Amino acid sequence: CFSLYNILSKRAQRSFSPLTLTSAFLFTSVIVSVPLTIFILGPQAILAFTHTPASFLTVIYTALIGTIIFYFLYQFSIKQTTPLIASLMLYLQPVFAVILGIIIFSEKLTSSFITGSILSLISVWLVTKKS
Repeated sequence: CFSLYNILSKRAQRSFSPLTLTSAFLFTSVIVSVPLTIFILGPQAILAFTHTPASFLTVIYTALIGTIIFYFLYQFSIKQTTPLIASLMLYLQPVFAVILGIIIFSEKLTSSFITGSILSLISVWLVTKKS
């Protein structure tokens, strides 16, 4: 399914900017996921959300950094390269998300994160290096 998204994104960029495609993707995601969340978890799941400044900052951080900026850069990279090269960003997104979490929220740096990050970086390098 995500492969289809990549291919259709490349075609759609003939007519639309990466920002327009990112906006359409996020709008569609919200329209689909909110009713599904209510249906699956029930309305109490939304009411159970803790309304504290920290919880709102977490949601804003996740939405802005982890989703909006990532998908915009992803669309931009599809436009500048190929869907295959752009899809390699998927392996780097968790690395940068955790690094930002360490910087902004003082998350702990773990050995499993370091190992996973090194493996992700090596994998992307191996796929993109010229033979």
